[in-house]
Amino acid sequence: MTEKDPLNVIVTGVGGQGNVLISQLIGKALVKEGHLVSIGETYGASQRGGAVMSHIRISRQEQYGPLIPQGRADVILGLEPVETMRVLAHYGHPGVIVIANSRPVYTMAVTTGAAEYPAPEEVARLLGEHSSAAWVNDATDIPLEMGASILTN
Repeated sequence: MTEKDPLNVIVTGVGGQGNVLISQLIGKALVKEGHLVSIGETYGASQRGGAVMSHIRISRQEQYGPLIPQGRADVILGLEPVETMRVLAHYGHPGVIVIANSRPVYTMAVTTGAAEYPAPEEVARLLGEHSSAAWVNDATDIPLEMGASILTN
C-alpha cells in the first residue's frame, strides 16, 4: 500500500469487544510517532452487543475531521465478522484492506432462531471479493488457551 494521507482506518465490532480501547491505543501510539490523529466513535442501539465503529484518521500534514466518508476506508479492522461485512459495504472500495476476527457474536435474533448467521466460509469469501486483501483469522483461540477470551483484542 502506498503512503496515503490521510490513512482512514475503521475498527468495528459489537459492544463489549474492546473496540473503543483498540482505537485509543492505535491513536496514542501514532501520536507518539508524530502523526496527527482524529478518532470518532459511533454506537448502536445498545451498549453491550450493539454495533460499535471507530473511525481513525491518520495524517502527517493536517488534522482531519473524525468521520471517514462512505467509500473511503483504507483499512477495516473487524472484531466481529458480520459487522465487518456491514462496514465494508458502506465504507469499503476495491483497494480497501480487511483484517477480521472470524469468531461470531450472535445477536438475539440469531440466538432465538429468528435470523440466520452466515457460514464462516461465506463471510470470508465476501470479504475477499470486496477488498484488495482480506485476512480472516480466529483471533479468539489464543486468548481462550490463555484462559480469558477478553484478551482477544
